[in-house]
Amino acid sequence: MIAFYRDLKAGTGRAAALRKVQLAMLGKKETQHPYFWAAFIPSGEWSPMSFDLQAPIVARDAPPARDRSSSSQYEPPYPAFVSSALLGMHYMAITNLRDQPDRAAGLVSLQLEYALLSNLFEGGRGFGLHDELLLSLFAGLRTSDGTKYASGTDEGSLAGGFRSGYELALGYRGSSFQLFAGGQATYNTFVLGDARTYGVTLPAIALLGIRTGSSSFIGLRGQYGKWFIDQETAGAALSLDLDGFVLRAGLEELKMPVTVSLDGDEARASARRQVSTLASFSLGGTF
Repeated sequence: MIAFYRDLKAGTGRAAALRKVQLAMLGKKETQHPYFWAAFIPSGEWSPMSFDLQAPIVARDAPPARDRSSSSQYEPPYPAFVSSALLGMHYMAITNLRDQPDRAAGLVSLQLEYALLSNLFEGGRGFGLHDELLLSLFAGLRTSDGTKYASGTDEGSLAGGFRSGYELALGYRGSSFQLFAGGQATYNTFVLGDARTYGVTLPAIALLGIRTGSSSFIGLRGQYGKWFIDQETAGAALSLDLDGFVLRAGLEELKMPVTVSLDGDEARASARRQVSTLASFSLGGTF
């Protein structure tokens, strides 16, 4: 131990200093038996120790980079975009309805996101993939003024819906960030009073994860456009992960077909594609 700490003070790396002492003991007949030196192993930081806070020692015995990054056990220092469960609060509005007032509602939700392939292939830095199964359930009340039909029937006050889908993206994981781009397929349906909006959206997506501390991370997400079909979506979300506890806020616009009840019965008229805005705040955790 005296020789080990003497080398540390001289600026030798922690792993290199231990190896040097063990080789020296191995070279002496009286201490060459493993009983004397083999019980000690380096664990954690391998670089030199700084004994002077004003002049830190520069690492000079670093092992090759491949020793730290090629291991299949290496885990990236950020958990952004992993499987999660969140409870959310939402405000949703459907605007520009023909001959009808706009509809709005307050909703609560349960959101489940489960990684499939990315759980199987996650294992280090470099190029990789991100994917998730998505399921959200919504329930709440209409907050806009209700419509009273000529037949005397009042518009319903309930609101709700669900969305389910899958997303897949390719990208790169670095030591302190990850960046992915790909696509998403989602079926959406929402009911606000007597108005219904529904459709499949196929936007392009981009995901960025940034490490901000030893156990805190920021995730940025964007989606835009349409593939193959005439339903559009655009939106962005910001996530903060604090050691597995997630806070998320987002804003999304959907252009999907809308139908509206004509008289409180099942007869409905199409309002074609209309703009639906969904503002969200969610909290939950990763697993």
